Amino acid sequence: MRRSDLEARILVIHKESKGAYGAPRITAELHSQGDVVSYNTVASTMNSLGATGISPRLFKVTTTVSFPPDLVDRHFAQGSLNAVLTSDTTYMRLLRALPISVQPEMSILEECLGLLLIIT
Repeated sequence: MRRSDLEARILVIHKESKGAYGAPRITAELHSQGDVVSYNTVASTMNSLGATGISPRLFKVTTTVSFPPDLVDRHFAQGSLNAVLTSDTTYMRLLRALPISVQPEMSILEECLGLLLIIT
C-alpha cells in the first residue's frame, strides 16, 4: 500500500468516526478491511496529518451536593457550643422489671442529674 493511499484511508476512517478514533482503532479498522499495516505506521501518519483521537473521560465530575429537606424544622446552630443536646433513647425490659431508658450519648453527670430530679 502506498503512503498517499494509506493517508487517504486513515483520513476517511477518522472522518467517519467524527474524529473520535485514534491510532489503535484506525489500525484495527484497517486490519478488518484486510490491510496489513502496523500501529506505529498509522500513528506516525496520523501525527504528520495532525489527526488525533478523542479520549473518553475516566470519571464523572460532580460539583453539586443536594441535601434532603428538613421536615421537622431543626435548629442546631444556636450561636454557641454545646447548646443543643441530642441522644438516642431506647427502652428495654430487664427481667420483668419496669422499662428503663438507655441513652448511650448521655454522660454520667447527666444521668446523675436525671436521677436527682426523679427522686425529688
